[in-house]
Amino acid sequence: VAIAGGGEFSLALRGDGVDRDVVVGLYLDRSPAMVVAALAILKAGGAYVPLDPIHPVERLAFMLRDSSAGIVVSNARLIRGFPSGAWRVVALDGNAETIAAQSDAPVQAGVGPDDLAYIIYTSGSTGQPKGVELVHAGLSNLVCWHRRAFQVTPADRASAQSTLGFDAAVWEMWSHLSCGASLHLAEESIRNDATALRDWIVSRRITICFAATVMAERLLRLDWPAETALRFL
Repeated sequence: VAIAGGGEFSLALRGDGVDRDVVVGLYLDRSPAMVVAALAILKAGGAYVPLDPIHPVERLAFMLRDSSAGIVVSNARLIRGFPSGAWRVVALDGNAETIAAQSDAPVQAGVGPDDLAYIIYTSGSTGQPKGVELVHAGLSNLVCWHRRAFQVTPADRASAQSTLGFDAAVWEMWSHLSCGASLHLAEESIRNDATALRDWIVSRRITICFAATVMAERLLRLDWPAETALRFL
């Protein structure tokens, strides 16, 4: 899936050995930096493993060992207390000069349909978490179907409410960015508050929105301004 942006960091990752099917841990809060870092990993040819900062360190360490991730992308604040192991942590804010010094030329990853794009881990509620490997063919199929089914255009303004470790985040991010739509990340404080989320959607003029079933039911029960042009996924 070719999307512009993140080229300098992609080249920095290449210098660290990230290439086709190399797994990189992504340990960042929901933020623009998280989106850019995930994109940079894909553009370098690697595959990202979302690591949610709210998860226990034991789970994070297991996921890194199980996925054979050799690098973790994070920031200086989050890596305090991060589990040690056979992986190296790259802090975005601690390597800003190195990243900025890279060329902004397009990165040619050379990935194919069967190359790994990302790994999502199950909750582990019934035992040990299990990693599900997703390849570029599946991601491309999802993106193309979504763009066609929901008629997404560059004029759309899409919300992003899911944590990166939830597979819906893939749907929210790449399906919209790949066609030039803008992506708006809902603040953590409003993600579980239906009224606050509605007000945020209206104020940001969001036109396309994914909401989990429970939240969607709450949102649909609220009053909405008549001029709201919103499509729920």
